[in-house]
Amino acid sequence: MWPTCRPWRARSAASGEPHFLVPFFQFLPIAARAWLLTRFDLGWLTRTPDRAAARAVVESVHLVDARELLRLFPEATLWRERILGMTKSLVVFGGW
Repeated sequence: MWPTCRPWRARSAASGEPHFLVPFFQFLPIAARAWLLTRFDLGWLTRTPDRAAARAVVESVHLVDARELLRLFPEATLWRERILGMTKSLVVFGGW
């Protein structure tokens, strides 16, 4: 039987924060992330002296976890890309 669609995949970072380029940044409390952004350039983002603006930037970024990926793609297969035993990325794929 032929597949009904082309093969596809989606990927989400798990341990490294791709927007701020700071490992495990997403695990810090929102207030701590905003504080860091008010004082330093982080990854692709430049320092934001205004605390409310920094908090808004931090709150605008949400990394999708494994459960959310499978909820978004219910027929997908989940694969965890690992480096040194830690999950680096979550990849879902289907259509094969």
